[in-house]
Amino acid sequence: MNSKKTSKPKNSQSNLMINDYKVVPIIVDQEDHSTIHYIYMKKHISKINEEHLPEARTLYIINLPVDTNLKALKSFFKGIGRVSNVYFSGLAGIDVFQIENQRLKSAKLREEIANSQKTDSNDSKKVSKANSKASKTENKEMDIDPVAFGNYLVSGSSAHVVFLEEAELNNVMDTDFKPKLWYGTRNSNEDPEEYKGLQKYLYEYRGLRPPVDMLKKELDDYMAKFEAKQYEKERLFKAQKNVPDEDGFITVTYSKNKADSNVMPVSANAKDSHIASKLAEKEKKTNFSNFYRWQQRENKKDQITTLRKKFEQDKKKIENLKSGRKFKPY
Repeated sequence: MNSKKTSKPKNSQSNLMINDYKVVPIIVDQEDHSTIHYIYMKKHISKINEEHLPEARTLYIINLPVDTNLKALKSFFKGIGRVSNVYFSGLAGIDVFQIENQRLKSAKLREEIANSQKTDSNDSKKVSKANSKASKTENKEMDIDPVAFGNYLVSGSSAHVVFLEEAELNNVMDTDFKPKLWYGTRNSNEDPEEYKGLQKYLYEYRGLRPPVDMLKKELDDYMAKFEAKQYEKERLFKAQKNVPDEDGFITVTYSKNKADSNVMPVSANAKDSHIASKLAEKEKKTNFSNFYRWQQRENKKDQITTLRKKFEQDKKKIENLKSGRKFKPY
């Protein structure tokens, strides 16, 4: 695990204070508990008015382990303070998957907090279970669930942790933290968010490349639903045909299908002439015979030659008419 480790302070007391920062030791190696990582926390002081970071309820933490997430911080402060929201800084390798995953986690956390505020402790468990069941039934249509990609922080990153009440923040600052195992170091074969190493990367790789049969089933189900919706739209459209409105008027509808169309069909000759004129216009637009200057000069020469020929033909025609007249005035 790429974790930034600092040298242990000279004073061996836990929770030493350094420049208003509370020094908290955590264990980052599940096998070797002598590997200690130190995080530093203090009350957030804002120079500007930040509505999402109220000073009375916000804790600033620095030098977090790279695998820190919402679940890890909630687990760390469990029994001390209820986490309302967490704002991380320095997410490494941010992509669309991680952003969407972070958004879903934040929404889920806010929903859990809202449910806990509305009901008692016993009732809140029932509500959370009911909500989880409802969400499962809503997502039951999706056979291919989105993969929960892990959000890794840059080494030494910080975060602002917002608690529900001011007393909980004070309780955190007054608590004497003993070294305990960090949530992210626990291995679990049930929760994909807790996968580590090769297991994690295999899970993400396979999540981006699901099996062909699963994809085929998902696409078939989607197309079946789409076709059912299209059929329902056509059925409603046909049902509305020739139905008079409140004033007794019938709206004329047009269908591309000739069999279902109530519009008078266009005659073949008119249709052909219309198509021919359209093609002629298109050919005229694409004709570049008069594009260059030399083409224009050649065209003018041809026009003059044609006019001269026509003039000579008309002149001969007039002479023939004169010679063929029976009445000669002189």
